[in-house]
Amino acid sequence: QARSLPGSTLLQEAMAWLAVALAVLSCQSGLAQGGATEFLGRYLVGDDGQQCVRDGKPCEDGVDCCGVCAYIGASTWTCLACTAVGDECIPMGNRCCDGGNKQKDVLLQDARHSCQSTDDISKKYGVTKYTCQAATVAPPDVSRPTSQLLASSGSVSSSVLIQGDATLDQAADLRNFAYECFSQNPVDTSNVGQLQASMGKATGCVLSQCEDKWGWHPFLSRSGSNTGGPYDSYGRGTIVGVDTPSGRWLFQLDMTRHEKASGSS
Repeated sequence: QARSLPGSTLLQEAMAWLAVALAVLSCQSGLAQGGATEFLGRYLVGDDGQQCVRDGKPCEDGVDCCGVCAYIGASTWTCLACTAVGDECIPMGNRCCDGGNKQKDVLLQDARHSCQSTDDISKKYGVTKYTCQAATVAPPDVSRPTSQLLASSGSVSSSVLIQGDATLDQAADLRNFAYECFSQNPVDTSNVGQLQASMGKATGCVLSQCEDKWGWHPFLSRSGSNTGGPYDSYGRGTIVGVDTPSGRWLFQLDMTRHEKASGSS
């Protein structure tokens, strides 16, 4: 038999449930006002009130990631949490907060931070440590016509960022070598080991082409992610940049050091 409750007791229970409901709504409102995102299945609502793709889900055309849209290898782009300024980052494109792209192939305008090298060695990877730092943009090199220092076709493009000691003909050769080598030897960003190995293969190809055409190759000073400059802070040398589907890369050459495969000349 159903239990009969006095009217006052029913009213008290109703008021109690109403209080619970109001508390839940108040909590949700407070979280939203405090900058947290609200869970909506596949999507979240960002601080600006716009829908965004949550971390761990594939990047989508026309919808920003809540964090950053990052290439993780195997032709896969995924929304990931961005890396805070000062924290260690992996030089596979830009995954820094206020710096990384929000959608695939859609560059973030006025990026404030980028993944840049430091003078330290990473305790985690045993190689040069990279951290998210304030982004700086170098002024364009207008000493030579851009059309003479740029090669582009499809999804890969190369350019001479700093001509340095290279002649105009050598710079044009390096641009073409970089385009061919990085097209034939894609940079693999699936992990740090593959990144270093594939970058070494692509730059090694450039040096081999230099030797085939010139009879010598310049000394490779550095190679890695292109974080946007300032390139003149790298010291003396010729710097070549290559944009690929897996990220933006550069390498620096000392054109005053003539070497051959068997050793220095």
